[in-house]
Amino acid sequence: MPRLLPLLLLPILAACDPATMASIPGFEPPPPPPPPTLPAAVAAVLPPGTPVNTVFQDGNGCYLFSIELTDPPSGFPVRDDAGNQICEAQA
Repeated sequence: MPRLLPLLLLPILAACDPATMASIPGFEPPPPPPPPTLPAAVAAVLPPGTPVNTVFQDGNGCYLFSIELTDPPSGFPVRDDAGNQICEAQA
């Protein structure tokens, strides 16, 4: 009997799977949050096709864009046409 206990608990555990929750009538997962809006100064200097979710602000309020997921977030500075880093006060 003790060996059968995990098998008896399997249906209960499977009921907690989010994939099975989607098939329940009336249950809809929450929609994903909209992408952040970027200041015009930042959007103007990004390469074409750059996803807006790759751009973030560092602790100083300056904009960076990341090509990989790191913890803590790191990336390359977003610079204007003059080569100056774009920060919150400028954008």
